[in-house]
Amino acid sequence: MQENSAIPNPGAGGSAKVKFGVLDTNVPTSHNLTVGQIRENYQSTWSMAPDVEPRVNGQKVEDNHVLQNGEMLEFHRKSGDKG
Repeated sequence: MQENSAIPNPGAGGSAKVKFGVLDTNVPTSHNLTVGQIRENYQSTWSMAPDVEPRVNGQKVEDNHVLQNGEMLEFHRKSGDKG
């Protein structure tokens, strides 16, 4: 899987998992990345529609949510959208 170089690789610090369909990666939480920043960085690489719904640990969140160590961010297509 190709990763976007705009988001640094997680080092020895904490990380959060990011998923969209079958694609996934880990991002460092030490950089205080928001859901919106992650969406922007992976939108083109992962061919995400701009209206995908972000969920952290299964709960809907806004783009200003800052990912914390151990969280899982999943982007979901809206119901009825084909992949």
